[in-house]
Amino acid sequence: MPDKQVQALIDRLTRAHEKLASAVSGIKENELYRPPKEGEWSVAQVLAHICEIEPYWLTRVEMMRRQDNPFVGRTREEQEARVRAVQEHGSDPILQTIDRLHK
Repeated sequence: MPDKQVQALIDRLTRAHEKLASAVSGIKENELYRPPKEGEWSVAQVLAHICEIEPYWLTRVEMMRRQDNPFVGRTREEQEARVRAVQEHGSDPILQTIDRLHK
């Protein structure tokens, strides 16, 4: 993947983070942590997932730049780490989570 395309992806992620931060800023605190339905994730859990998945995919993009036909799926350990990240950070203060998005 050419550097120009990588930069375009980074720019899109940056804009998406800004839109996401703006969207959640209007949600009441008690609604951030309450799943909409049984078995679904709350807004805070979705944000925790985004914080976990972006670094994962950025490493995969780097692999795609360097290797032909790299494995881009998750190993069992990586899948367990994904679920653990949502469980561990799904109740973090929302401003802390948004700050993590910008890093």
